[in-house]
Amino acid sequence: MVDSPRNGRDLLTAIAGLSPTGEDCTDSFIDAHAKAKADAHGKVVKGDFITIDRSIALDRLYCYINQDKLRLESGGPRSREKARKWDFRRSLHRHFDRTLDDVMRAFLIWATVTTEK
Repeated sequence: MVDSPRNGRDLLTAIAGLSPTGEDCTDSFIDAHAKAKADAHGKVVKGDFITIDRSIALDRLYCYINQDKLRLESGGPRSREKARKWDFRRSLHRHFDRTLDDVMRAFLIWATVTTEK
């Protein structure tokens, strides 16, 4: 068993060793991290739903979740297994005396972008 990484260099070394093909995947990890960091500032893209009322946004978010869950459940056994992710069984919200609505509201606050009026 390898010791837990204690700094960024150790982390990248550990990640490089995880490649199933044996190739060095550190560069792709660094590129993905840099891209995610660059895209961290909110921007409006085609297909985004924009509203000023968070209750409407919450309803729309649940609608997206239910649509995807129904789409996956109507597929084969493998798709039905993927649909289980929308049950949020691994979410820790119950351990913090929170509801799933609280988690979704936090996501909506995080996903908020400023728009021009």
